[in-house]
Amino acid sequence: LGMVFLMHDLTLIPYALAWELEFVGYVRHSTVLSVSFWTFDVGVNFVKGYYSGGDIVLDLKAIARRYLRTWFVPDVLMVTCDWIGILFEVALDGESGSAMSLKMLRFARLGRLV
Repeated sequence: LGMVFLMHDLTLIPYALAWELEFVGYVRHSTVLSVSFWTFDVGVNFVKGYYSGGDIVLDLKAIARRYLRTWFVPDVLMVTCDWIGILFEVALDGESGSAMSLKMLRFARLGRLV
């Protein structure tokens, strides 16, 4: 499911930025759904096991410790920027250059594919 939202973000964001789409209808609903998914994903990462040395680690403390040391800060920063961008779009009716700049930060999700 994460790949579906990632592909959605990687196609909709450049399209919306290039043609300066208004933040209404499909664009608004799909953006809120996508950001809601990524917000939920931050919480899920605290209980999602991982492989270490060929063994799967399911200890919640170890999982949380590893997530906090690796992807937690970038994930929270990205989700926070997403929500701030949405708030700017709604409050300023999509006419804010700051909101557009915050949208550009969403491309950083591509780094998770590496």
